[in-house]
Amino acid sequence: MGSGIKVILTGGAQARNIFWQVTTEAVLETFSAFKGTIIADQSVVMKTSSSMEGRALAFTAEVTYNGTGGSLPSIPPPPVFNEIVRTASDEVTVVLDTTPHFYLTLQSSPVLPATNWSTISTDFPGDPGISTFIDNDLAAGDGTKRFYRAILTY
Repeated sequence: MGSGIKVILTGGAQARNIFWQVTTEAVLETFSAFKGTIIADQSVVMKTSSSMEGRALAFTAEVTYNGTGGSLPSIPPPPVFNEIVRTASDEVTVVLDTTPHFYLTLQSSPVLPATNWSTISTDFPGDPGISTFIDNDLAAGDGTKRFYRAILTY
């Protein structure tokens, strides 16, 4: 990557989701700004005043860092359960607040510790990141408790 060149991500792309495969050596020249994960066959060299938001991985040689700044891509916060309400004798509504644009899976189990979680649904929420799920797998009026967990895939 040439001196002074910057990788600019658009359209909602995030450094943690971008992977660059290099068949030999990856070199970030002076004052370059890189985003994403470099997976190089040989080595990765960051020269003076270069910066990276991401990761540098090399198979057969080293990663040399002479840059001025670097950061790992941030991990989104976990989902927050806003509301769990039994709306009918055989139905529960679960509302979660989560980071937009990441797959969210809601699962339930009648016992804890759970060895078998049942997937209720998977959602890909947009802005503002609110997901509503309906769990209609309850036997009518049986009073069965349900434990819920939300899994964010990024």
